[in-house]
Amino acid sequence: MRKALGKPSAELQAGWTLEGTGEAFKMPARFSVSREGSDRLSVSISTAVYQIARDVDAHGGMERNGWDGMEPKAPARTRELAPEALARTRAASIFLPFTGTMQPLANAKLDAEEVDGRKAYRIAIKDGSSLFVDAKTYLPFRRDYPAIWDEGATISTSRFEDYRKVGGAQFPFRIRDAAPDNSKQSVSITVSSYRPLGTKLPPVARVSDGPVAVSLDIAPSRLFKEHDFLVSDGSWEVNPAWAISYPATETFTLDLLLDEADGRWVEPVSATAFLEAKGATFRTVAFSADELKTIRRTVLSRYSGKAPVSVFRHHFTTPIPVHVDAIRYEMTVRDPKGQTATVSRTFPVTVYEQKTPLIFPIKGNFMAISAHDYDDPSHKDDFGQWGAYDIVALGPRFELLNTPVSMPKNADVYTFEKEIIAPGAGTVVAMRDGVPDDTPADLLMQGMSDPVHAMPGNWIMLDHGNGEVSFFCHLRQGSLRVKTGQTIRQGEVIALLGGSQTTGYPHLHYQLQTNANLMRTDGVPARFDNIEFAFPVPGAKVSVPKYGYYLRTTAPKKEAK
Repeated sequence: MRKALGKPSAELQAGWTLEGTGEAFKMPARFSVSREGSDRLSVSISTAVYQIARDVDAHGGMERNGWDGMEPKAPARTRELAPEALARTRAASIFLPFTGTMQPLANAKLDAEEVDGRKAYRIAIKDGSSLFVDAKTYLPFRRDYPAIWDEGATISTSRFEDYRKVGGAQFPFRIRDAAPDNSKQSVSITVSSYRPLGTKLPPVARVSDGPVAVSLDIAPSRLFKEHDFLVSDGSWEVNPAWAISYPATETFTLDLLLDEADGRWVEPVSATAFLEAKGATFRTVAFSADELKTIRRTVLSRYSGKAPVSVFRHHFTTPIPVHVDAIRYEMTVRDPKGQTATVSRTFPVTVYEQKTPLIFPIKGNFMAISAHDYDDPSHKDDFGQWGAYDIVALGPRFELLNTPVSMPKNADVYTFEKEIIAPGAGTVVAMRDGVPDDTPADLLMQGMSDPVHAMPGNWIMLDHGNGEVSFFCHLRQGSLRVKTGQTIRQGEVIALLGGSQTTGYPHLHYQLQTNANLMRTDGVPARFDNIEFAFPVPGAKVSVPKYGYYLRTTAPKKEAK
């Protein structure tokens, strides 16, 4: 292998930089990767909406997050890398090409096997990774290495292709590696150039040695609790067949943001949540360090403009008659040097008082396939989408398909080209058209103009004039029947449902939010006046559709003008 790779020049051995383009976070990206000696590493990944840069040396590492595509003038946030993130960065394969020290185990053997459809030799490396070398060219083409992510330990796979000679050695010009903070995603780089470092990399910044100064916040900016039952809005549930009454429950989700003034990494030691009603503590919930570490993650949202040290997600369910109206949260943390700090903050918990009378945005039979649920995986990682709905229209017999085929196309689905109506009166404040239907979501923004606003496909924002904005996306290309600035009546057709920037099937994404910002907004619960059960309780009124039920709309008693 070493003979096949060749010996790089003395300049390249001292340090090198690669520049390239490719894909990161499912968006087109620019890359700059540098290595100096064995310990100093630097990587910058820039997309149209998000930027991440990491700098690492033998003593630690820092990360800088920016959002130049969303807010070009917004300052970047710098924070200390968590221990797991620091270890992942040091292990990342993008820093190898291919002068990194890959020391085989002392008793390593060349094990011949079939890998990715080719004959290869597997070499066990001291760092616990496996390097796969092509049996013909003796060039490395794959590396499997262990790493710890927010979701636990896993094996990451890197790939190397298109070797070319640079400075006396062979370097890969196509590289795929794990994304910096998500094992389920990857970055791919097409290298445009390798070059020796012109100047030494600057020293890695260090956090303050002063006292730990931590703070707590939440996302979204307000906590809203919601009734857990689909049909009843009452405080008590009554089963007439058994003559039993019991208190109904309501639930709220808390995404707690832990931050430190200088961005230093801190570990949770313990926490306590005090659920309060009229100033009195109703319930106390204690969390151990192990539990906090299990529910912790290090990314709030790619597009939120926030980069806290850690995020902790909690779900709380309480009996409605208690009327819980606040949560006081107290947490103790410790920094790597052993300094501790305790922080406490109280957040109000309320039922959202909707201002706009709304009817459902499609007519007839439908099902919410991802909706308004605290464990909804489709919408809970972007707090502007909290309370959002993914909706499919159904046929007269509640069929999903109008043509029974094994591989349905858009035209075979009842949802496709269904009329979208305005749920309330308002003014169109923003919109996007021109995004093709049937384009794979991962590739949609490749070459799209204004890729930030192409992420939801074709869309409309309707401002109801009272701090509430309806947002509709995945609309049919060319079907939008409104213009920016146009006043819309409730019930007016505004577009047709399509398949732009969807995840494999046509559906309508609808959400109610607090402003007309595409990414920097709070999602709020939406209730509708014209929905009822189709099955299993025909005719029962439903104001907040949950996912998986057969529902239908009714004619509204009175349309708002």
